[in-house]
Amino acid sequence: MYSRILLRVGWLLFALGWIPFTGIFIGLIGFPEGSYDWAELPTLTRYSMIATGITFGFAMLSIFSSPLLSWLTNRRVLKEGQVADAKVLEMWDTGTTINENPMVGFRLEVHPISGAPFTADTERLVSRLRAHAIQPGTMVKVRYDPESKEVALLEEDL
Repeated sequence: MYSRILLRVGWLLFALGWIPFTGIFIGLIGFPEGSYDWAELPTLTRYSMIATGITFGFAMLSIFSSPLLSWLTNRRVLKEGQVADAKVLEMWDTGTTINENPMVGFRLEVHPISGAPFTADTERLVSRLRAHAIQPGTMVKVRYDPESKEVALLEEDL
C-alpha cells in the first residue's frame, strides 16, 4: 500500500518538476550568450535550477525506492504473516517484466481462519509458463498481516 502511494507521489513530483525546469529557460530569455558565474545568472533561473534539482531528486528517490519498499513488505509478510486461503478476483499486468516473466497485480479475497474475509491487492512475479494456471476464481494460499491487511502469495501456487 505505501509503496503504491510512494510511487504515485514520485510521478506527481516528476510531473510538477517540469514547471521550475521551464522557469530556467524563461529566466534566460533576453540574457546575452556566454559563460557566467552563479551570481550573474538571473534570479528566476537560479531559483528554478534549485527547485528543479530538489523536485526531480525527490521524484527519483520516491520512484526508485517504491519497489524496494514493496519487496521489504512482501518479505516481512511472508516471514511473519498468518496463512490463509484466498480467491483471485482480478489480475492485471503491472507493465514490469523481469527475465521475460511478467509482474502481475492481484486483487484477492482473503479468507482468514479466524475473522471476516477481506479484499487485498498484491503484486507478484509470475513465470510466464505458469501464468495461465492462476486466473480469476482460482484459490491460492497466502500469508497476511492481520493488522495492516498486507498480503503475499506463497511460492507453491506460482
